[in-house]
Amino acid sequence: MLVGIIAFVLLADFYRNLYRKKQRQKSLNALVKSYEHHGIFDGIAEFLKVSKEPIPTLVFLAKSYAKGGDNQQAIKIYLTLIEQFDKSREKIEILEELGALYVRAGFLQKGKDIYLEILKNNPRNLKTLSNLVELYGMLGDYQSAFDALECIEENMGELSKKQTDKLNLAREYFRMQMSFVIRNEEERNQALIQILQKEPRLRKVILGFFKINAPRLFWEYFPHKDWENLIDLLWDIPASKIPLSVIKESPAIEVFQAKGYYPSTQCKNFSLESIRLFQRYSEQKATLGFLYVCPHCQSQFPFDDFRCSACGELGELKLITKPQRLQYEKNLSLL
Repeated sequence: MLVGIIAFVLLADFYRNLYRKKQRQKSLNALVKSYEHHGIFDGIAEFLKVSKEPIPTLVFLAKSYAKGGDNQQAIKIYLTLIEQFDKSREKIEILEELGALYVRAGFLQKGKDIYLEILKNNPRNLKTLSNLVELYGMLGDYQSAFDALECIEENMGELSKKQTDKLNLAREYFRMQMSFVIRNEEERNQALIQILQKEPRLRKVILGFFKINAPRLFWEYFPHKDWENLIDLLWDIPASKIPLSVIKESPAIEVFQAKGYYPSTQCKNFSLESIRLFQRYSEQKATLGFLYVCPHCQSQFPFDDFRCSACGELGELKLITKPQRLQYEKNLSLL
């Protein structure tokens, strides 16, 4: 009887795993069929028959199409590739590339469906989990991003200092985004202050929020050190909105001295000193132009964002200030 029970348990476990494998395979096939495409891409079927290692070549070809902006052809290659493989592992490798392509092409919901399907079959896929965290951030689903981030941390094992640092920043970033929508103003501001004190790298985003929604807190928590990366937050504030009792004790008063709001003989910041000299001695008017540089990939952008749109890394962009001639545009009637 004991041998019979053991044999029964082993057989039951075997058939259960077999059933789960078939269900995963069925789920992957259903996902692929849910995306319409027109037949097999010319030449791929023949290439698959004669090549021993077709995946690397075709993936490279698809990436080349995607890099050239031809997302439709790249997607068609990936979908055709998926149809040719029976093993779930091979399909998942192609689905990873396809999901990333859909996201880059702007089909965020399709990318999300693919990532979730991959994780359904392979919950410990750290690459897909990371992609899903970033995608949830794009979709504004910060609670789901926060939950997915915890899954990453649980599956990464022992973390390096750099990995821990990135995870902590991402965790507080998503917590900050969720705090922005708290309806109770006092509770919301208190939550943001706690995050600001715990993670100073989020200061620019939080101060930008305070500038609009809680000006008193903006001036209270504006830093006395390393303030030059925040010049753009101060630049458009009118003189009537500046609390002199606060700003006169801050080195950031240079911003307003450069604009002529307060007297000064010199600004230590080169760009601000240039504006001050134009303001005082020249008939030509000058202003500051702003450029933002990602510290990770060195990409440059005309607008500020905490997540680099080129490499996807979280972090405060470096502010580059450039004095430029102030030009007044005239509104001309089209009639």
